[in-house]
Amino acid sequence: MAIVQRHRGTVLVDSQVGKGSRFRVVLPSSLRAPTTEEAPAGAGAIATQGCETILVVEDDKAVREFACRVLEQAGHRTLAAASPDEARRWASETAAIDLVLSDVVLPGMNGRELCEELRNHRVGLKVLFMSGYPSDTVSQHGVLETGIHLLQKPFVAQTLLAAVRQVLDA
Repeated sequence: MAIVQRHRGTVLVDSQVGKGSRFRVVLPSSLRAPTTEEAPAGAGAIATQGCETILVVEDDKAVREFACRVLEQAGHRTLAAASPDEARRWASETAAIDLVLSDVVLPGMNGRELCEELRNHRVGLKVLFMSGYPSDTVSQHGVLETGIHLLQKPFVAQTLLAAVRQVLDA
């Protein structure tokens, strides 16, 4: 049981008298980047490891925790915020933030407004937006303009890491 928990997994047990028991071990998918040999034919190798500090602003707990876990396993330091107020607090308390990964739609304000506010105090702050809404809804929040980076939800670990690396290296 301990080894399963150490790997962020769970053990599910179904038991019925007279029928027996069934144990299922559920582990998260691998978050490591594929090696060159494992990459699909024709795919260029993308460096996804890093050491930057990333502020993750997402009101959906599962998405926020997934993004933080993926980023941390790739070597990044993460600051998790469930609201614009938490994001502001992290920004005021943290010396270096290299990137803000923000949902477009947040409680109380949209992600673009929040990031503009943060950029007023941190010139050159890099931003990657994420959204599960269709592009016409996202465009109403002013995020589909030229030079804005958008990651469509749902996403997998490798897609997140590649998008983050692309924005950080831009």
